[in-house]
Amino acid sequence: MTATDSNCIFLLLNMPPLGGLFILYMSVNSLDVFVCKVLNEKSRKFCIFVISKTFIEKMAKRNLKWKTLKSDYLFKRPWLTARRDIVELPDGRIYDEYYVLEYPDWVNVIAITQDGKMVMERQYRHARQTISTEICAGVMEKGEDPLTAAQRELQEETGYVGGDWKELLTLSPNSSAMTNQCHCFVAYGVEKTSNQHLDTMEDLEVFLATPKEVYQLLLSGKLEQALMVAPLWRFFAEFQF
Repeated sequence: MTATDSNCIFLLLNMPPLGGLFILYMSVNSLDVFVCKVLNEKSRKFCIFVISKTFIEKMAKRNLKWKTLKSDYLFKRPWLTARRDIVELPDGRIYDEYYVLEYPDWVNVIAITQDGKMVMERQYRHARQTISTEICAGVMEKGEDPLTAAQRELQEETGYVGGDWKELLTLSPNSSAMTNQCHCFVAYGVEKTSNQHLDTMEDLEVFLATPKEVYQLLLSGKLEQALMVAPLWRFFAEFQF
């Protein structure tokens, strides 16, 4: 046992390795029990969190939402709008300079060809001044649903279409400062039917890689874009190649 208090108990136990990352949930005598594997895949150590339902209920009743007293827009552009809010916290404190960036929603796609290759891209990212290896991604246009936007972006950037599509997860890029979401898809069995149709400022290379090669890029830290790394890790956690 590593720590205790009236609401939570944290245990560290030795258990037989079960292989892979997992989270187990169960309810025992009005306690919520979560079991999750610790870091090293070969480790026999697991961390068990036992949390009382009264503690969860107490936290759920607490009002954490801020009140927006005033908003002023600093500038509005097609792909970015910035505003300054005056906000009131639940305890009455006033913060008169909170900046929010309004972006359209984004999409990205883990695309798998009919022969099991992954469609990847390489392009220059000016803010970081680096050449980045990525999956297909783009901005949702006004009135588009996420799936339509993801399919359009894949065709425009890579020329690949078709396949079976599944929404993998939806992420918040930065919930403290940005309003948008990123919708992540996986598409199986896509095929190339056309050349790229890039926007004026787009300049990217498309290449194919095996799932093993992409997995090694993840392990080595060669993939840096967080909104692409997250769905890739989810993909490799759920699907075996």
